[in-house]
Amino acid sequence: RERETAAAGCCCRPKYLVMAATADCDDDTVVIECRDPNLIETVESTSLTEIFILADDISSWDLSTILSHDIIKVKINRSRLIQESSYFQSLLSGNFSESSMHCFPIKWSSRMFLHILRFMHGYHLEVTFCSFLPLYHTALYFGLEKLMSECKSWFSDILERRVSSSQLQFDDLIHVWDFGYEQAIDWIVEPCTSYVAKNFMWAISSDAFVHLPYSYLVSCVKHSHLTVDSERHLCEALLAWTSTNSGLVDQMSCNADVWTDKSNLVNIIKDDCNVILEEVRASLLPLWFILGKCRCRYFCGFAKQGIAATFSLLQGSSKDYMGDGCNGHCMKIRLTKYSERLDLSGCPQLTAANLVLSLLPQPSSVDALLLEGIQRTSINLEHPKWLSYLRLLPFGMLLEVDISKCSRLHLGAAIHCFEKSFRLLRAIRMTHFLNFETKKLWQLIEKCSSLQEVDLTVDVNPFSFSSVSVLYSESVTGLLQKNYM
Repeated sequence: RERETAAAGCCCRPKYLVMAATADCDDDTVVIECRDPNLIETVESTSLTEIFILADDISSWDLSTILSHDIIKVKINRSRLIQESSYFQSLLSGNFSESSMHCFPIKWSSRMFLHILRFMHGYHLEVTFCSFLPLYHTALYFGLEKLMSECKSWFSDILERRVSSSQLQFDDLIHVWDFGYEQAIDWIVEPCTSYVAKNFMWAISSDAFVHLPYSYLVSCVKHSHLTVDSERHLCEALLAWTSTNSGLVDQMSCNADVWTDKSNLVNIIKDDCNVILEEVRASLLPLWFILGKCRCRYFCGFAKQGIAATFSLLQGSSKDYMGDGCNGHCMKIRLTKYSERLDLSGCPQLTAANLVLSLLPQPSSVDALLLEGIQRTSINLEHPKWLSYLRLLPFGMLLEVDISKCSRLHLGAAIHCFEKSFRLLRAIRMTHFLNFETKKLWQLIEKCSSLQEVDLTVDVNPFSFSSVSVLYSESVTGLLQKNYM
């Protein structure tokens, strides 16, 4: 009857019967007693339930029934454990006292331990974002190289495919990064960093962004693939993070006795915030945004620099701001091969030289000339023939551009850049362009064949219609018909 009960694998048995079963172990079998430490701490020892199961009956295991018990004893082949797990190899074939024992305890998650036993017997384990970390942690602890390799392949593949936000929660990614950072596992830390850098707009839309660890945030904003719609979006996100985290630390410094030197703590936090905010290119921020944020606790110094830079660029005298040794990094619009939207709205200080400088391969022999063009408005860098000699980088994923209120941006040069670099461009917003000519619309449609939407909204409230005269007017539809007939 005892053997029939063990084969069923799902009955709670008295302790003396379990011990009797372990006595039947031969030299090639052992009994592993798995106790879940999280459950046992909350349950009195007198009320603990046990179950005895056989690994030979693994195909008929009822996991829900087995996991309803506090202590799970598994009789399993010793040779299989030694072959599949470096942990058991050292334990059972080394000089440890357990090597001569037929029964030994393990404190681990019962669910995860049963999963790896199934994996040892050739059963497939489905890895998801919920199960990845506990599975890999278990495989790492028990030394299951095959399972660790499968987890690594799954993780690398899922992040490279840029899974949608419905499949991946930002909180889960932060938790995975924390584990990789604590365990110094580069193949976890780097993909997590790269994924958030490439999908930064998705990250900042999550409520969990302000809880991002400092080291994680720094590595993301310094990453070469950091992708944002605009410098304003980056700055807003970093200010939200600094505001939340500095507030929490201030509260801790007021209420906790461990913080004996509050002024020193504030200086440390300020230095950390400065490291993050230094990544913002203040000269590419809209002036209205800088003025609105100039009273922010950690941004006031950067705001002053941004205001000075903007007025210097508007006056064409930015050489003092940029410096003689400037390589133009602070003047380049942030674009990567993952960019889908570019928002330059509200930046009248930007010119075609900024745009071209951002689209050239690096390093470029014309960088110095473009920087001089930014510094001195008298140099004409916007002639179409001059631009036609430049090789501009393609950004195949960019679908939308917003250049509203960019009054100094030469439209002819901008259209040339859009044609060469943004070949899948579908929408352009260029509102409040008072010097826009209708013939430019035809030129835009002709050169950007994938274009589907153009927003030319203009605020005409200050104008008197009686004083407005039409200089150029022709049907765009008519032009298209002429071109294709």
